[in-house]
Amino acid sequence: MQDRRKISPISWIPTAYFAMGLPFVAISLASVIMFADLGIDEASITFWTSLLILPYTIKPLWSPLLELYYTKKHFALVCAMRYLFRFDSVSVAGS
Repeated sequence: MQDRRKISPISWIPTAYFAMGLPFVAISLASVIMFADLGIDEASITFWTSLLILPYTIKPLWSPLLELYYTKKHFALVCAMRYLFRFDSVSVAGS
């Protein structure tokens, strides 16, 4: 029988936070590059990029409330229904 070392669950925390930060970095870098390639001025790039990453910035404030009252599944279903309604209303308005 092999002797396996026990890995503490605390060792996964830095990995999880690193993985949660990847979308933040990807969105901020991609948006700056995209806006610069489109020829948009720096003030507008700053405004729109900060608006895009605003949910990641305020996540420490709203995520505890979300998990306190609802489950993640409920939040995902509500958001999916809202998007479905918005896409449907746009398609009806366009025809």
